[in-house]
Parts: sequence; C-alpha cells; structure tokens
Amino acid sequence: MSTQSEGRRVDPDAPLDLADEKVLSALGAVVTTLDPVPEGLVDRVLFAMTLESLHVETMELRRIGVPESVLRGDEAPVEAQTITFTSADLSVMISLSPADGDVRVDGWISEPGVRSVELHRLGAQDETRTDAEGRFVFARVPHGQVSLVIRDGDRSPVSTPVIEL
Repeated sequence: MSTQSEGRRVDPDAPLDLADEKVLSALGAVVTTLDPVPEGLVDRVLFAMTLESLHVETMELRRIGVPESVLRGDEAPVEAQTITFTSADLSVMISLSPADGDVRVDGWISEPGVRSVELHRLGAQDETRTDAEGRFVFARVPHGQVSLVIRDGDRSPVSTPVIEL
C-alpha cells in the first residue's frame, strides 16, 4: 500500500532514503533529550545477558543479617555483611567485608568438596577453587555488580543472582 508524502508516492517497503534518515535523526535527538538511557544500563544489560547465556540454575538470595562490626587483626572495626544463596542442591554463604577500598568475599559451600567458583563482574571474571571443606576467598573485588557461578564436574553450573558490592 502506498501513501502520499509531499506530493510523491511512498512505498513502505522501499529502503530508507535521506528524508527518512533526517526524520529518524530528529526523532532520536528528541528521545535522547527527553528520555535518555540511564547511565550504566547498557553495561548492566550486557552483564545480565552474559550470565543468562551460561545456562545455569540461579540460586535464591537470602540476607542473613544487617551489617555488624567485626575485627581483623589490629585493624579498626569494619562492617561485614553475610548473604546466603540457596538452590535445590546447594547453599552458598558469603561474608562481605571492606578490603582497602575494595571488598573481600569469604565464602562457604554447604556440601564439602573441591569446586570451581567464578566471580563475574562487568568486563572481568575471577576464578578460584574451594578447599575440601567448601571454603573459598576472593581477597579484593572492586565495588560493583557481581555474580558467582559454581561448577562441580558434570553437574549443571549454579549461579547466584547479581548483587551489588
């Protein structure tokens, strides 16, 4: 079906021409001015899509308590937070504490045994292994969004939801 535009017939299946590009450019400028994309949204979406592409079971998040004061050696008291993630087969508890401007992540997996633990964050991935009792540590993690993926041999990987450190 054709329509009339400025005295000429327009074919809706025709490729875009210069007039179309001018209209789209003006519309894009209006949208960018009135409703800009929130800062960091594209990175957050790409991060979530990367985790989704891993085809992993996502664990449920459970906060265990409000921040509490803890001491480490001779250091002044710092705040720590404990979070537990659960799935049908596994539970993971992590404790978050400050580490010279970054975050220290100490974790424990409910089933003893050595497993691979990946810490995914925007633009990077760190990996460690648990000890025989299921304990693992990421000593210095920059603030930002992270997710853990636990791999155990032939079993399907399990992922935590994305959390903000």
